[in-house]
Amino acid sequence: MDEGSGGGKMGVGEDAGEEAVTRTRRLLLGLATAWQLVYASLFTGTLVRVLMSGFAPLPGGASGLPEDFGALFFVHLGTLLLMLGLAAYYVAHAARSPRVPKRWRGTWVVLNVVGGFLSQIVYWYLYVWREPEPLQTTLVRPGRAPE
Repeated sequence: MDEGSGGGKMGVGEDAGEEAVTRTRRLLLGLATAWQLVYASLFTGTLVRVLMSGFAPLPGGASGLPEDFGALFFVHLGTLLLMLGLAAYYVAHAARSPRVPKRWRGTWVVLNVVGGFLSQIVYWYLYVWREPEPLQTTLVRPGRAPE
């Protein structure tokens, strides 16, 4: 037996558990990335509703701001911080990941900054969520061109 293994074999369950954690983390990253799109829609809808009301006083003397405006402020602040964190993560991931072809790394770095959550969703699907494609190898006999 191998001394470094602790006297036991590495079970399949351990690898599967580690893969499940990794898959869960990738899924949570995808949900956080998708939240930006959901939030942009919710925020735009709320903003249009407030602007359409013209900040006019409502019956009973209440202001034209939505009742949940205070909560919306903190959700907005949290989402902005999330967006900054995700942008930093995706830029670093695109610059260093071996899954991103070298010729595309610079493009993805720029897209993840300029394109915001739209390009981040595409990047997440292509380079984080999907399993890496197996390397294709072609055996070539000496003196012959690959087919």
